[in-house]
Amino acid sequence: MKDVAPTRSELLNTKDKRSLAEKGHNLLEKKRDALIHEFFQTINEYKERKKTVYDNLQDAYKQLHEAQAINGVDIVRSIGQSQPPTTTITTTTENIMGVTVPKHTITTKTLEDNVSLIDTDLTVQQTREAFTTITKQLLELHEYETTIHRLAEAIKTTKRRVNSLEHIEIPELKETEEVIEQHLEEKERQHFVRLKQIKDE
Repeated sequence: MKDVAPTRSELLNTKDKRSLAEKGHNLLEKKRDALIHEFFQTINEYKERKKTVYDNLQDAYKQLHEAQAINGVDIVRSIGQSQPPTTTITTTTENIMGVTVPKHTITTKTLEDNVSLIDTDLTVQQTREAFTTITKQLLELHEYETTIHRLAEAIKTTKRRVNSLEHIEIPELKETEEVIEQHLEEKERQHFVRLKQIKDE
């Protein structure tokens, strides 16, 4: 407990501080619980998406192997190496209960904007579309992973603040109140005794 003047004004000031700390503690507890709920909900969604993405990735590679088998490995590789980027990625942010997380927006170019697939089998275009979809899904996974990490950090920070208020700051303020009240009560008793002595004289 810090040294404070044992006065009524200091007592009122300390009570105000404790009331504010208790309100802050309650709000932070609610925020912590909401963050934990969001954290586990995001993890569950991430697990579902991750399974879907890995299943689709396996299918995309099967599609690639089929395209290479029909059109030739060199032709498929040449198309892949010669074409410009198939997507444009724009990254912004959004706020989840005070936690900033990334949000990716993907614009996919059409075949006409990209590279000609003339003289190739349909499997080449299908492979291209499959991997374009996978690119989007992998970026979504990145969003989930980053969100989970940042929510976890926010939960840790909020928990530390809740614990500090609950176990250190609020108890110290209560102790300060008690010491000031005891001191004021002792002054009242002494004042009463003096008045009684004066009256008796």
